[in-house]
Amino acid sequence: MRFSNTNGTLLGCIRRFLIVLSALYAGQVSAATDPGAAGLYATAYGSYNASTPGTPQTVDIRSYFNAPDSSVTSVLMNAAPLNAEYYYPTNASGKLPIVVVAHGNNPSTQTYAGYRYLLQHLASHGMIAVSINIGFLNGATYGEIDARAYMILQHLRKWRSWNQTYGHAFYNRVDLTKVGLVGQSRGGEAITVAHVFNTKLHNTANPATNFNFGIKALMAIAPTDGAVLGNDHPFCPPTCVDPTPGYNPQWGEVIVRGAAYFLLQGGHDGDTYRFPGQRTYDRAHPIYEVASAYKAMAFVHEANHAYFNTVWTSNCTAAGNCTEGVTPSNSLIGPAKQQSIAKTYAAALFLNRLKGNAAVIETMRGTYYFGPGIVVVPQFQSQNRIFLSHFQEDGNLNSGSYPGSSNGDMGIFGPSFAVYQQVPLDTWSTFPHGYQQTNAAMLGWTNQAGFAVNVGPTFTTLDASKLGTTHKYLVFRVGQVYQNTPYYNTLGANQDFSIALNFGGNGSYVLPVSYYRALPYPDRATKLGSGSSATDVTKTIMTSVRIPLRHFVTSDTWDWKTLTQIQFRFDRTYSGLVVIDDIQFSD
Repeated sequence: MRFSNTNGTLLGCIRRFLIVLSALYAGQVSAATDPGAAGLYATAYGSYNASTPGTPQTVDIRSYFNAPDSSVTSVLMNAAPLNAEYYYPTNASGKLPIVVVAHGNNPSTQTYAGYRYLLQHLASHGMIAVSINIGFLNGATYGEIDARAYMILQHLRKWRSWNQTYGHAFYNRVDLTKVGLVGQSRGGEAITVAHVFNTKLHNTANPATNFNFGIKALMAIAPTDGAVLGNDHPFCPPTCVDPTPGYNPQWGEVIVRGAAYFLLQGGHDGDTYRFPGQRTYDRAHPIYEVASAYKAMAFVHEANHAYFNTVWTSNCTAAGNCTEGVTPSNSLIGPAKQQSIAKTYAAALFLNRLKGNAAVIETMRGTYYFGPGIVVVPQFQSQNRIFLSHFQEDGNLNSGSYPGSSNGDMGIFGPSFAVYQQVPLDTWSTFPHGYQQTNAAMLGWTNQAGFAVNVGPTFTTLDASKLGTTHKYLVFRVGQVYQNTPYYNTLGANQDFSIALNFGGNGSYVLPVSYYRALPYPDRATKLGSGSSATDVTKTIMTSVRIPLRHFVTSDTWDWKTLTQIQFRFDRTYSGLVVIDDIQFSD
């Protein structure tokens, strides 16, 4: 079998330069469409409270939250107020998309004001952006996620009433078919429940649940997962079965369908320090279903929980506990950089999903450069995907996901893998430093090794014709496995390996993964406990690698029906240990 690896020749050097140049500039956007820069619109501030005319003004949430914290004394659960602040573009015409932001659980009564930087940024890009005050649900509480979700939808009802009220400043100015939701911490879980409630509870005959808003995109910042309790859900007692696909109130699992989902998390987060949002991400747009939207993720090294909210930032600065009990404590990237990252991704997500800006999709794919010293580990999965191996069938690593496909040790480098197994990344007990809802291939090598995905004849018949046309990329997610005592991976160093294709005995170019995505060493973090106890909360995080198929071959007209194998060639470092998941062809 012959593989083209001409890196040492002049032709190889030229080709390598062109490939690297293409990879670097594939996602660049012009200054006019840079989602990290302020938009073209002037903005203005507004606010409303329970006394502001509009329907509704207060909401009965007793059925959604029947055990408020004892500190809640000024708010009755049958008359929860609708208080919020917002920014909007003053020089924009026509109907405007709307984005609602929901905060999490924090003692400050002004938590909702901590997202003004985000509201103003989105308004400058032509959207109404609203931050709602649901602080009356905060405290030593649990099981109130339903109520947070319900309040989000009630605020949207208020905006709809203004949109329909002749003479109101926002009469016929709000496009409720183009809605985005942002939530942090418990608010990050609440937006996913709100998305489900939006259709599950919708009833045009009942004004209180007349929803059916056009929710197109969700952005969760360091969210919780599984905080929904069955006995707090009014439509399903603890012993019932899931009445509607997508929401299980007994176990608290929400499955995002129909809307784009974006997840943002910091590596030094001391609140949601095990990164439970990965579980929501893994469940979103299930692998066995036809997806209708993409999902994306950004894991930011040395970012914490508080710095995404300016009020929380001020409070933690005053108290001197911005490290959130996570060490090392001198390496946080700081609030300005974290908020810049949040603004960039929020604008990209909502410009793309609510305003149809196609160029900014590259930011969601992880191509945006945030400057020196900022390490962002991105993931992206398109709704247009053909899975070859997602490792969810059984416990056998050699089982393929596409009919007739298989996986296996190539056996071309001599010694076999030092580690060769399929692992569930579901708990810290079964897979230390992982907390996901997926299985993956875990591969370790101490010399050289090769892992092959054999596509099989069924693929040739059904889907090979899509390669190079509608599906132009080989995509997979991969990450260094963190070990307490470095053994396979070199402490602090990026990992690398090569990818090649096999066309019935004829090999393609051999491409280093590092041309397309860095595979950084995990962000080291320890959560301090009481006394001398401490927990190593460093996480094994995968990143998406997208390789254009045309980089493997000499021509876009290559006969893809002759493709027989995808090869992962661990030949660029002496040793390593990685997890690989969701090997697919995509757009």
